[in-house]
Formats: sequence, C-alpha cells, structure tokens
Amino acid sequence: MGRDDSMKVRVAGFGTAGVPVTGVLESFSGHAKLKVFDTGVEDWAPVRDDTNTGPVAFFSLTANTDARNIDDMFSDAATSGTTNDILPIVAQRSFLLKADPANTALIRIGNSATTGSNGFPLSAGESLTLEIIRGSAIFAASASGTQTLHFLAI
Repeated sequence: MGRDDSMKVRVAGFGTAGVPVTGVLESFSGHAKLKVFDTGVEDWAPVRDDTNTGPVAFFSLTANTDARNIDDMFSDAATSGTTNDILPIVAQRSFLLKADPANTALIRIGNSATTGSNGFPLSAGESLTLEIIRGSAIFAASASGTQTLHFLAI
C-alpha cells in the first residue's frame, strides 16, 4: 500500500513503477468493487471424455421431460449410454446454450427445480448465455418429447 492507501501492481516488462488498481463504490451498499476490463479467454474450456486422449468434439445434448444437468446429458452423449460416470464440464467463463432449430417443443433451463413447465424457456433456434461455469449447476428439461440442446463451454 502506498502513502495514499491505494493498491498498486507491477507487470513484468513494463517498468518498475506500480500502477494503482482502481475501483468503484456501490452507492447502495458502500462496498467497493474492483474495476476490471474484460479480456476474454485464450481458448475453449477443456472438455474431456474418458475414452479420448485429445480434444473432444462438442456433442449435441438430448433433453427430455426429466430435468437433468448439463454434465449428465454430456456424459450420455460422450460415452453413448446412460449408465456411465458423470464427466464434469467446467467452463472458463460461461455456457452458451442453443435449442436446435428443428425442435418441436420448448426446452426449459434453470436450477435443480427446473421441470418441463418451470424454468427459462428456449424455443426452437433460441439461445441463452449463462455466466455459470459448472455444467452440474445448469439443468434442462423439455416441455414434451425429446429435444436437442447444443452447448459451448466458453
């Protein structure tokens, strides 16, 4: 901390002087928040399956009327079965979900309380970005039948 009580950082290759870290004050709470710039991520989030040693393709997920999380649906697609170990997906930043344009019913997205009639609705062709990084926290269920849900872990 400097004499002015500011926090400073130094970056290798940019001299030895510290640069103050700035923030903003929330008027309703009096708490300070760090002021940051969104720099994006360098690569796709690593997605794995236990039968492949290299990068894994992004599989289409199958949503039915029983709500399941993204990890569970991905595990079925990646190993071609339903009695498999769960393969966790951890995104670096967010998940992008898209209902297949050929779907004939809504897909509902939400938490573990999601059902085919309760949750954020995605019609055929619609997409949703969630700044949630664990596939186990995102649940999906179709309003009827079997529908296709595409995802990108970003």
